Amino acid sequence: MDELIKATFNADGHAGKYDKKAEKAKWHAPEIVFGLAFDYIMAGESILDLGIGTGLSSKLFSKAGLKVYGMDFSEKMLEECRKKNFAEDLRQHDLSSLPYPFDDSSMNHAISVGVFQLIEDTGPIFREAKRIIKKDGLFSFAAMHRKDSEDKDKQINPKVCGGKPFTVYSQSEEETKSLLSSTGFKLLHKIEFSAVHAGKKTSFVVYTARAE
Repeated sequence: MDELIKATFNADGHAGKYDKKAEKAKWHAPEIVFGLAFDYIMAGESILDLGIGTGLSSKLFSKAGLKVYGMDFSEKMLEECRKKNFAEDLRQHDLSSLPYPFDDSSMNHAISVGVFQLIEDTGPIFREAKRIIKKDGLFSFAAMHRKDSEDKDKQINPKVCGGKPFTVYSQSEEETKSLLSSTGFKLLHKIEFSAVHAGKKTSFVVYTARAE
């Protein structure tokens, strides 16, 4: 997954290669997110992809008949996504900049895949997702998993991310459950899986929750 990390950390420079790198890295989070959400979605509904990138995750929902909207900080990533011609609307916007450019209760569902490990405080993402999603809508996301005794942040070898030091962040199950509860979501499902991250086997978790 080292090549995928490089593509993520240098999104503009590696946007055109991201999909192939994800396939080579056996990054299955998009399929898991879609699988856990499948029983709760319907064709014709809208879904917002927070950190849509090249559209790897939301394209699956588009194939199921949902209308896809997305935002990402990287215009190059958005250009790659536009080439696939499946999204209704794509907007350049950083997840750390609030509020997000979507109205209250304007989407049926939201997903965020491959993003949480890049953000130290994910609380604002949960709050904005809750604001934007309609009641009973889904919020599905992937997070790097950690045990309560482990450190939240981890330094990535500079050689892996273009010669610059970089920090990634993980979330414990209790932390995630607390964030979901405090922002008005009910946890429905979760599944843990492994991926090679920075040369090491790393645990990730996909969560699916409902807006109450």
